[in-house]
Amino acid sequence: MKLSAEQTRSLLESVAAVKPDELDCDGCFEHLAEFVELELTGAEIPEALAKVRRHIAQCPCCKDEHNALLDSLRALDSEQA
Repeated sequence: MKLSAEQTRSLLESVAAVKPDELDCDGCFEHLAEFVELELTGAEIPEALAKVRRHIAQCPCCKDEHNALLDSLRALDSEQA
């Protein structure tokens, strides 16, 4: 499979944006529920969970999981109201 110039540029930008202490997908998923609960309540996200925010900004799979969890919890919340 040959990548286009745009795909190559995007891939290199993603790699360059990764910091040595970033979470991988497993680490992100481990903290995702806590992150979403804080997000829903409008609470401040502690620095330890800011890594989750950075990861979901760069990872489409984890972003999908984040959005699905967020949507599910919002739906539950509206049913209980």
